[in-house]
Amino acid sequence: MKILFVLLLLLTGRRMAEQSDVLLLATIIEDVPQVAHLEVSYGLVFTHHQPNRIISDDYYVREDVARVYYGFLLDEVKIDVRHGHLYVRLPKPQKISVDRQIKTVRVTHPSYQPLDQNGNPIDIDAVMVSRLNEIEAHYEHRTVAMTRNLSRQYFTALAHRHGLKLKLTFAD
Repeated sequence: MKILFVLLLLLTGRRMAEQSDVLLLATIIEDVPQVAHLEVSYGLVFTHHQPNRIISDDYYVREDVARVYYGFLLDEVKIDVRHGHLYVRLPKPQKISVDRQIKTVRVTHPSYQPLDQNGNPIDIDAVMVSRLNEIEAHYEHRTVAMTRNLSRQYFTALAHRHGLKLKLTFAD
């Protein structure tokens, strides 16, 4: 009778461990969309000053806010729980989307149009896009590294909380 009782305890214990794995996977699947991206905000400013001899100087100041989203494509994320290990394979973090909005425009008078040295109108949107591209090129490797680090911290804490060993790999 004792042997039957011990056998029953072992079987139910194994069944509870399997349910725990399923609950962990459900938690991860629920959290991954929030972990899978990192939002970076940049402030962009364009200023133009035109001195006038008779009346006050003309100026044009435009501020944009650009939000760049980095992260993982969810279709490429692979997660599994087996034999006390949490296996996670993440794709290389990449730029997902960019959202740029004009925050404010300040001018001396509404009809003022900034001109270049040749007297041609300046394409302010092109200037702002160029500045954003420069900023992204400068900071993108740091942002991708930060995305990896935050993902590693999340999955390490999750595995530790559930008593699992983490096997995390990034596809490059």
